[in-house]
Amino acid sequence: MTEQQPDLSVIFGTYNRLKALKRTLDHARASARPLAVEFVIADGGSTDGTLEFLREQPDVTLIEQGGLFGACQAMNECCRLVRADRVCNLNDDALCMGDCLYRACEYLDNNPDVGQVALAFRDVDRPDRDERYRTGMILDRYYANFGITRRWLGDYVGWFGQGYLTYQCDQELSFLIWEQGYQVVFLGGCRVEHLRIQDKLRQTWQDDHGEPVRFLNRWRDKVANFPIEPIIREGDI
Repeated sequence: MTEQQPDLSVIFGTYNRLKALKRTLDHARASARPLAVEFVIADGGSTDGTLEFLREQPDVTLIEQGGLFGACQAMNECCRLVRADRVCNLNDDALCMGDCLYRACEYLDNNPDVGQVALAFRDVDRPDRDERYRTGMILDRYYANFGITRRWLGDYVGWFGQGYLTYQCDQELSFLIWEQGYQVVFLGGCRVEHLRIQDKLRQTWQDDHGEPVRFLNRWRDKVANFPIEPIIREGDI
């Protein structure tokens, strides 16, 4: 019997965050219903029972990296194994609220010139920020810190790019999509609670290695020349 293709693939990396990981999975499953969801997760060498737990999940494809090589590599390895036509990038400490994943998929299906739907998010560990959910924006363009991308378009642009360890790879993907003439749209009401757990993983990735500067240097002069119509269509490749 041929295995059914999922409606949505959810990808992220994880490391020793079993409690948060379980909440992330539960929220994403509920948020996407009634869509069929698969998870493709890259583990960086967890020792807290995460590997054993993930191996038992029938809707999870596990990549055992065995070390921390950065979010960009983890996400790109996940993207090589996804099977759905829509791909959601999350974190292992990000909780999808309500039916945001279902609504974002529906919006993407009904708007062919949108390449990616960005989800608003709130960092719950930051009391210095107000309670409103934030949208990712840089150089006057939306990007999907968390979002859903058309798989064929992600494949075409090479997903999260090269030359980044952890930071800016989500911005890079969104700008590669803008560069092809597709919109990245913030969909109101589609929200994510980002727990931003302060642990060894976040400390390991705390140094940005100059990635924001490299990103800005690459894209600052290109933004004004982004096309206003899609350059390619799915059927053209």
